[in-house]
Amino acid sequence: MVAALTRLAPSLLLALAPAVELEPGIRSELRGRATQSGGQVQASVDLEVDPSLSIAFTGKTARLLASYAPRVVIPAYGSTALVRYLNQGELQLEGRAAPELRLFLRERGSYGETDMSLVSQQLATDPAIPLQPVPESTTVHYLLSETTAGLEAVLTRHSRLSLTAGWLVSGGVDSTAQQLIPLQRGPLAEASLIVAASRQDTLTTKVSGSSLLFTTGQRTTLGSLSESWSRPLSRSATMMLGVGIGLSDMRGAGTTATGLAWLPVGEASFTYEPAVRSQDLQFGLTVRGAPYVDRLTAEAYERVEGRLSAAWAATRALRVGAQAAVGVIATGARQGNTLAAVDLGLSIATGPIWALGIGVRGAHQTLPAELNEFGLFVSFGAQTKDRI
Repeated sequence: MVAALTRLAPSLLLALAPAVELEPGIRSELRGRATQSGGQVQASVDLEVDPSLSIAFTGKTARLLASYAPRVVIPAYGSTALVRYLNQGELQLEGRAAPELRLFLRERGSYGETDMSLVSQQLATDPAIPLQPVPESTTVHYLLSETTAGLEAVLTRHSRLSLTAGWLVSGGVDSTAQQLIPLQRGPLAEASLIVAASRQDTLTTKVSGSSLLFTTGQRTTLGSLSESWSRPLSRSATMMLGVGIGLSDMRGAGTTATGLAWLPVGEASFTYEPAVRSQDLQFGLTVRGAPYVDRLTAEAYERVEGRLSAAWAATRALRVGAQAAVGVIATGARQGNTLAAVDLGLSIATGPIWALGIGVRGAHQTLPAELNEFGLFVSFGAQTKDRI
């Protein structure tokens, strides 16, 4: 019997040991850019290199994920700046305390020199994250630390609950950088109740809030309550409508307004995603109005933004994608400020892990000074996944 257990031990250890997945990757982009501001036009060329590595340990009831993705920008023309480094990483631990309960703890951070220009902001992200206003100098010594913990629970066959709470630190590292982007810190939280009202109708009740203290001495508190309804129109198309109310409170030094202010929340979206691979067109449109905290001024104001995304796979190797976003500030000291950005690209998959890209980007901002940006880019990327 001892001999049998001895022979079985390696198999038991292999079954109990967590599975390990490595996902290395790299993306490089050569881009030329023309920036018009204050009646002057400045041209520049730089090379961005983004290596990445993530490792995941997956057990029977828990998973640990760690990733590191630094960004290295090498100026080639039109800039006297040195090579810029931005360290970026994420650590996440998640597990199931019960079949219906998932718990997670996440830390996301970055530190170094970052580019705050509109053409460098990724449009293909969560539509709830608006375009960010551009400071006077787009290169900033920057720090981000976002720690969140939460749970996702299945309450009944037709309802589930999501809770998240965390602490955010974001902004300029030193006094020079904080003159461009003040350092903000404070708690944030969100709770969502998702109910399947019928086989096709889903209702989502969401409550969120944050209270951020800036190095300018101002504290801005923001909260919102919203209700949304989503319904599939076909196997590939879905629509969503939402409405709610927001509450802002600005107090402390440098505030342009104090006391409580009520601001509306509204959202409408339409998405088309093929249910089968034989269809090659994807499309999405989102219009959202909601309170927002300006990272440059610490002011809370109403922000209306529209986002459009489309992608067409001409062949298995050739793909065309486009994203566009327009945001307008509806209240506050910068009322009427418009931010706009567009990204049009062509991607060619040259192998199972390799891809080439070429495209154009453009951006526009009206306040505090009119700013226009236009750029061309050529990119190369590779990513693979190995299981140990």
